[in-house]
Amino acid sequence: MTIHFQILEQSTISSILSDAKELLKKIGVAIEDPSLLNFLAEHEISIDRTSSRAFFSETAIENACSSVPSKFSLFNRSGEKVADLGEGRTFFVPGSAALDIFDSSKNVARKAVRADLDQLAKLVQNLAVFHVQSTSIVPSDVPRDIADRVRLYHALRWCDKPLVTGTFKEDSLAPMVRMLEAVRGTSAALKEKPLAIFDCCPTAPLTWPKLTSNALMQCARLGVPAEIIPVPLLGATGPVTLHGALVQIAAENLSGIVIHQLTYPGAPLIWGGCPMSFDMKYGTTRAGAPETMLLNAASSEIAKYLGIPSHGYLTLSDAKTPDMQAGFESGQGALMAVLSGLNIVSGAGMLAFINCFSLEKLVFDASICETSLYIRNGIATYKTDFPSLFLEAQNSGGFLKLRHTKEIFRRELFFPKSVVDRSMLPTTTSCIERCVEEVKRLCALAQETSPLPKEVDHELEQILKPEMNHV
Repeated sequence: MTIHFQILEQSTISSILSDAKELLKKIGVAIEDPSLLNFLAEHEISIDRTSSRAFFSETAIENACSSVPSKFSLFNRSGEKVADLGEGRTFFVPGSAALDIFDSSKNVARKAVRADLDQLAKLVQNLAVFHVQSTSIVPSDVPRDIADRVRLYHALRWCDKPLVTGTFKEDSLAPMVRMLEAVRGTSAALKEKPLAIFDCCPTAPLTWPKLTSNALMQCARLGVPAEIIPVPLLGATGPVTLHGALVQIAAENLSGIVIHQLTYPGAPLIWGGCPMSFDMKYGTTRAGAPETMLLNAASSEIAKYLGIPSHGYLTLSDAKTPDMQAGFESGQGALMAVLSGLNIVSGAGMLAFINCFSLEKLVFDASICETSLYIRNGIATYKTDFPSLFLEAQNSGGFLKLRHTKEIFRRELFFPKSVVDRSMLPTTTSCIERCVEEVKRLCALAQETSPLPKEVDHELEQILKPEMNHV
């Protein structure tokens, strides 16, 4: 029995979608790319050239939503299916995209570099709960213009899992897709067995920048899955109420769905979001706050109502170090994610308002994710002759000696990784110290295995080389 909870009533979801459609009809969305305005006009979308805004009819929205696939799969670089999205399962993904990385040896954050990309990919390769990886950090030792391509290169080299990534420049998607095609073999094979999801973020409120709208349309044409990530800040770039934020999330997702599906009907797409409240006292974005958790869970319910795969940003913390605050915020978020049925959950490993990534926190978050998934599975029932079982236990001196116990306990009970201490022995190491050692152990395991085949690695280097020389 799988446990679920419901935050929004069906009538509330219907009302939110109705309000979002009314918003898109009367206020519309700002479009920064003139060519996109022309494209939408050709498809009979109402355009105001003076304000560069597009207005979407309810019919256009409903037609677009009806053509989005209700499910699709992700495959690792070997071509094996590892994630079925849109079928009620939850897949945890490391968060992105931090500029800093937490240095556990000095207990401070520092700028991320390329070597950190290798460590991250090796670590994720050996954390089984993460079926999907992410280009989680932005290296500071390469030009910003090519950082998106460089981090994809390192991810593909050291981890065979599919990934969530994104572009920083308009010309980035083409070489990044070439890298994916080099791993998969051909463009047709990449379309048949997707290896990556590209994030496409509208700008709050109700604006599609040229960079992300172009990426959204290119992904549709290529058959590469995309996910729309609205980022409203409650009280700053969106309404202060959670209800109002959900209307905005819905409107920005719906506008992106129309753009995407008009480009190529039936292309795979994910309804997503990274909503946060704006802290009026400190001027920060509260990524680990309870309202963030509620908004992500509620947004997934809207996606399920429409039959579209979902994404949310949970399992993260606003703490500056992997401490008790990081544990309780990440734990609550992960549990909310699985109980609400989010398909893709980004955020593990993240600290400091999504500005810092911690390898040690990622290791601990893996246990949090596993625990949450265990809880979601609920309680299994067994056809058991209980009088006979208790009689056998009475005659043998207890349940510990029973064959019944020996056969079932490993699949019935949850056993966390070594970073969680449940022994009776005096503790000589702290949780963070155990996580530090686990990071070293898992990265060493990946070092012993062969990364990409040499010919594929060489092809990736050849794709990246002119990009490096260009800057």
